[in-house]
Amino acid sequence: MNGPARLALALSLALAAAAAQSAPLAKGNILAANGIPKGEAPACSLPALKAALNGGWGLAADVMLTKDGRMYLVSEGLVSELLNGRRGVDKLTPEEMKGVNLNGRCGGGDVFDDDEEIVDYHSPVEIGKVAPLIPKGGTVCLRITNQSGSTEAVAAMVRKRFEEVFKEGVPTNLVFVSRRGNLLIDLAREMPGLKRLHYAVPRGWNKTVGDFLVNAPALIGAAKGYKADGIMVDYIAGHITPEYVAELKTAGLEVALGAVGGKSLPSADAVVAAAPEYVVSRN
Repeated sequence: MNGPARLALALSLALAAAAAQSAPLAKGNILAANGIPKGEAPACSLPALKAALNGGWGLAADVMLTKDGRMYLVSEGLVSELLNGRRGVDKLTPEEMKGVNLNGRCGGGDVFDDDEEIVDYHSPVEIGKVAPLIPKGGTVCLRITNQSGSTEAVAAMVRKRFEEVFKEGVPTNLVFVSRRGNLLIDLAREMPGLKRLHYAVPRGWNKTVGDFLVNAPALIGAAKGYKADGIMVDYIAGHITPEYVAELKTAGLEVALGAVGGKSLPSADAVVAAAPEYVVSRN
C-alpha cells in the first residue's frame, strides 16, 4: 500500500471512529502532518502541501522563521540535518534555501537513489507560495520550530509576514501552535483574532513530562494562563484517554490530538471518538 493509500485508510478510520459521536470530526479538521507525500514528493514539499490543502483535508505544518522575516513550512531541525548539521540555518538566504533538497541532499545538483535513478528535487516552501490556498482548505495549524530573538520580536515578525501574504486578513481557519507560553501571550496581543493552541508535550518522554501530561488541571491552568484557545497534546497510548480529552473540553478548551498514525491508530480510536476538535495524522 503506497503513502497516499495509507493516509486515506488512516483518515477513514479516524472518521469512522468519530462518526458515532453527535458531532463527527470534520474532514477539514483531520490534519495531515506536513502534507500528504506523493511519489517522490516528500512531506513538506509543495506537492505534499497542495495535496492536503486542495484535497479538503487540514494541515499541521512545522514552521522555520528566518532572520529576514520569511516563514518556511519545514522544521529547523530537518533543514539543519539536510545541511549536515549546520547551525544558524535561520540565516540562510532564499537562494541557499533553494539549494536544500527535501529528498535528502543539498547543493543543487542531481540526486540519485540506490538504483542510480535521479530523484525529484524539492526545496522548502515559503508560506507565500501556498497562502492563496490556505483560506480554501481545512484547518491549518502552524508550529514554529525555532525562535530567532525574543517572543515579542517573533510575534511581531509573524504578524508582519501574515499581513504581507494575506492581503484580505488572516484566514479564520489558521491556527497557531506553540510550546512557548510567552509567545502565545505576545501573539494574542499582536493578532487578537488568531486562534492559538498550547502544545503541551515537550519533545521526548520522561517521568517529569509524563507527570505533567497526565495532570489535566495543570495543563488547563497553563493553557489559560497563556491565553490559549486550546491544547495540542500528542497521543500516547495508556495516558491520553477519552476521559482525559473530556476533562480538557469541559474546561472550555479546544483539543488537538497529535501524532496519530501507524501502530497507534487502533488504540487511538476510542480517544478520537471522544471528539477532539482536531486530529493530526502522521500516516
